[in-house]
Amino acid sequence: MVAHQRTGVCVISDRHSGIMSTMDNPNLGWCEPYGYHRLCVRHLVANFANTFRKTGLKENVVAICSQLTDTKFNLHWNALWAVEPRADEWFSEIHPEHFGFIF
Repeated sequence: MVAHQRTGVCVISDRHSGIMSTMDNPNLGWCEPYGYHRLCVRHLVANFANTFRKTGLKENVVAICSQLTDTKFNLHWNALWAVEPRADEWFSEIHPEHFGFIF
């Protein structure tokens, strides 16, 4: 249950189209500062792993999502990109603030 006149509620979900459209619709009251949408790292990693089946990539994605500094984020991003350049295109559909702590 969510109380009325709330601010700062964080909704963590997968990328279900209904959730995404609700969070993006300014008429529904879930846009910032009332609601913040973040993606579930477990779902993000699972979806990534279904697309890219190379060993070790899941750990890179978890590391990217967990970083608190630009330097470490970029370090892990570059490591992932070096192994799987197509990751850049896959992540381009997702706003970084939805999966990264540093944004």
